[in-house]
This record gives sequence, structure tokens and C-alpha cells, in this order.
Amino acid sequence: MATLHKKLANGVLGTSAADAYAPSVYAMVKTIVLHNTDSAQKHATFYLGTTATPSASEQILRATLDGYETLEWSLGHMIVVDGTGSSGMKISGEAESADTVNFFIFGAEES
Repeated sequence: MATLHKKLANGVLGTSAADAYAPSVYAMVKTIVLHNTDSAQKHATFYLGTTATPSASEQILRATLDGYETLEWSLGHMIVVDGTGSSGMKISGEAESADTVNFFIFGAEES
């Protein structure tokens, strides 16, 4: 199997948890970059799981971003996301205000 390092996903977070990255293969997430496009402080939350409505136990990151702040969450190891078969594992995200927090997810996928 080949492993391809790349930008896995990007977008803008909404006010309810939605899929940020839902692969159909094994994926390894190495970095998540967040950017607050608003002048006010905002919170962003990411989850790792399989449900449409993630629970607190699936939370992997909650960040408070000051106005116009960029945060790079670089993992010392990696998060493995098993999107194969019936697993349906994914990363979901939400922010306290819609259309204010941009996200970029970097890592690798096996093909």
C-alpha cells in the first residue's frame, strides 16, 4: 500500500457538529490548523467518532481562539481514522459562531 501525504480536508465550521473529514480509507491525521476570521474570541471543538451527533467522550480538541488568531495543533504521533468498511470513523467539528473559524487538516492516506 502507498501512503500519500497531503491536505486531507478544509472548510469552515458551523454551530453544530458536522463532518470535517470522513475518509473511506485508513488515514493518519498529523496536524489541524484553525484560524479565527472574526475580531472576537471564538471556541472550536473537534470530535473523533462514528456518530452523526458526537458526544463529549469523543472530543479530541477544544480550542479558544482570540480574534484573528491561528492555531496549529501538531500531533507528536498521529490520529488514525479508520474510514474503511462499516467503521465509518470521522472527524467532526463545530464552533460557537458559524462562518468564523476556518480549519485545515493535514496528514496521510493509504491507498
